[in-house]
Amino acid sequence: AGLADQQGFVYFRTFLVALRDRVLDEMVECRTIEEIVENVTMDDFADYGNYESSLRANVVSMWDYLYRQREPSYSARCRDDYQSDWEARIED
Repeated sequence: AGLADQQGFVYFRTFLVALRDRVLDEMVECRTIEEIVENVTMDDFADYGNYESSLRANVVSMWDYLYRQREPSYSARCRDDYQSDWEARIED
C-alpha cells in the first residue's frame, strides 16, 4: 500500500493508530525502549512499503512522541529512567 490514493492514506492512518496504541500499551507496562522495539512487530502491516527497513525507526519515533506527551506521570511510575535510556540510544 502507498499514499497515492485515499485508500492508501486511510491505511497509513490505520497503521499509525495501531502503532501508537501498541507502543503506548508497552509503555504503560513500563517496558524499556529495547523491549518495546522487540515486542511491537506490526506483522499485520507487513505488506506496507518499507515495512522492515522502517519498523524500528517508527517504533522509536512513536515512543519518543508518546514519552514527551506523558513524561511527568509516566517516568515517575516506571522503574527505568527513560530519558537516560533515550539519550543513550541517540549516542549509539
